Amino acid sequence: MQTLFGTIRGRFSHMHTLEQKAENAVTRLVQEQKLRLEVTRTMKALQTQINDLQGQGQTIKDQKEELDEAKSRLLSFEEELESLCRENACLVKQVAAGSKNLEDLCTQHTAQLTTAQNDLKDARIERTTAKKLAKKQARTIIALEAAAEAAASAAALAAAEPQVPEAQLLATQAQLAATQATLASVQAEFKKKNEELARTTEKEIQAAAARGSCTVCWEPATHMCYPCRHFNMCADCIPIPKCMTCEWEVSLFMEVLRP
Repeated sequence: MQTLFGTIRGRFSHMHTLEQKAENAVTRLVQEQKLRLEVTRTMKALQTQINDLQGQGQTIKDQKEELDEAKSRLLSFEEELESLCRENACLVKQVAAGSKNLEDLCTQHTAQLTTAQNDLKDARIERTTAKKLAKKQARTIIALEAAAEAAASAAALAAAEPQVPEAQLLATQAQLAATQATLASVQAEFKKKNEELARTTEKEIQAAAARGSCTVCWEPATHMCYPCRHFNMCADCIPIPKCMTCEWEVSLFMEVLRP
């Protein structure tokens, strides 16, 4: 009996030992499960960090590519800027040369304009002098014609009256011949001066028409002759029957508005 109780006690003790071992095993399994869960969570966190790092690395790679591309564009822009600077320097030189040429042309044109104005002034003075001379010669011709008529009348009277001495008749005839010779000389000179005046006036008219000036008073032209379309008259000198440049009959004067 004691042996049986001893056996049962030993079995209970063995079972208790087995239960403790089983509890210890379960505890270890639970701990291992927790450890595995923690390891899994750690692995997931590490994987997430790895993915983030990979994404950051890709972003850094993309940023590096963009930076390289920006550097390339910057180098291209610098080359273009340098080329533009060279072109700008060339343009500055060309503008400077053009300005110098323009200044020379302005100086030349100013000198030509001054010369033309002086020539026009001299021509006006010559024309005025020629007109005065023509008037004086006309008065001289009229006086000589009157003197010739008087001498002719005196000669006719002397020839009609027999009591006039022959010497006085010869003197009157000689005076008449001298007056006629003087008259012929003055008429020839007057004709020559009139021809010169006509040529001078024609040149002045052509020059005035070329400058856009009135061909009568040489002031700036404001009206155009129609139908010949010569722009050579001002408001103060119209109307006239014929164009001063081509001598066409004028039917209408058209005012031209300058900017």
